[in-house]
Amino acid sequence: MKRNLSIDLVKVIAMFMVIAQHTPNEGTIGESWLLRSSYGIAGIAIPLFFMVSGYLMSGKQLTPRYSLRKIKGILRFVFLTISVFVLLLLVYHKFHFGQVRDIGTYLYQYIAWIFQEGFLWQYWYFAAMIIVYALCPLFGRIFHSRWLTPCIVSLIIVNFAFFIADSIFDLEKRYITQAFRVWYWFMYFLLGGYIRLHADKFKSISWLHAALMCVLYTLFLVSGISRAWGCEYYFGSVLCMIYAVTVFCSCVNTPIEHSRSITTLATLFLPVYAIHPAVIALLSHLSFILNSATKCIVCC
Repeated sequence: MKRNLSIDLVKVIAMFMVIAQHTPNEGTIGESWLLRSSYGIAGIAIPLFFMVSGYLMSGKQLTPRYSLRKIKGILRFVFLTISVFVLLLLVYHKFHFGQVRDIGTYLYQYIAWIFQEGFLWQYWYFAAMIIVYALCPLFGRIFHSRWLTPCIVSLIIVNFAFFIADSIFDLEKRYITQAFRVWYWFMYFLLGGYIRLHADKFKSISWLHAALMCVLYTLFLVSGISRAWGCEYYFGSVLCMIYAVTVFCSCVNTPIEHSRSITTLATLFLPVYAIHPAVIALLSHLSFILNSATKCIVCC
């Protein structure tokens, strides 16, 4: 089957957005307006991922067997990479510290990802996708029924209510880990399918609209209007929804006949998402060592 390079472009953009989100640390985000702005620009990465899934799956027969196969694939990948990571940690701790930590610390990694904790906290996304895949047979029916629009509208209202609650009470930050904020994932998933099934309604959306929404959303996010800080607490805002839709539709409306770079980068999404926090942490550690060594040399 021929690859949809426009959808690959969405994956590439979302992949770089995820890296941009996780590169600055918490201290620098709060202190630098420029870094806060880049964090806002990249704030729709996760919505785009779910929209891609909805777009692609709205054209498939979503049977229970399909869902089971996808869930097994995710679990196989997750447990394999966790096992490799735990093994590397065991070796590192043994040779660097002369001993390993309590074995429970390593075993906990096999469930910690579900709650956005542990060494591979970013794997919460896979937990959310497992929930989505489990409900795929239901979504398959909704995609091709008169209930699609009412479902999306209802979820938009629910999402906006949670955004207001987060702005006032820090509701989700306190009580609901990210994988289980399913109202967002369901809405963006269904939106992606809606865009594919009603493509003619979105043909007029261009990169100019996306750029405008990027500016508006970023200014909104860095303004400090909301009490909660973090792009995940803005997924229910209307501006975030419109920003995600305009970027997604701009990609879909961009005809791409052939691009080896886009195809290659799109296939790297999974490994990049899996290891990018570890790579960023390693580079930060090396940067710290180099800076310390440079200061020592200068002082001497």
